[in-house]
Amino acid sequence: MSDDRKQRRNIYRYDRFVCPFDGDLAGRNIGSVLRFVQAVCTTAVLACAGSCVCFAQSTKAIDCPGDRVYRDNRDGAGGEVFCEQVLPGSLRVKDGPSRFWFNRNFEGASGNYNKGREVGKWKECQRFGQCEQKVHIPTM
Repeated sequence: MSDDRKQRRNIYRYDRFVCPFDGDLAGRNIGSVLRFVQAVCTTAVLACAGSCVCFAQSTKAIDCPGDRVYRDNRDGAGGEVFCEQVLPGSLRVKDGPSRFWFNRNFEGASGNYNKGREVGKWKECQRFGQCEQKVHIPTM
């Protein structure tokens, strides 16, 4: 093979590369092919991300009375579930049963709220396993 022919097979000009093989991409602008592939991949990712994917929902840890809204602020480690009530003026308060966890296996507190205040029997635990029962008397 002559030197002139070898030079013609491997031409580099900015973003243009003439493929030395006789495949589909021979003589095409590789930069535009890569931009097309990037556009197709981006479209596919956005289509998958925008689709409605259903994840398993955890079971409710408490039952909320009446018009209260169930709130679940649990993450993988711990968290809190409680019932929320909206008072006049868009004030949101805890109202009804509530539970708190330090981690999945260790409950920190459980009891009831009445318009944002702890009332009745409560089980309260420290992080080191010391738990105690408390009775909160409503003040109003």
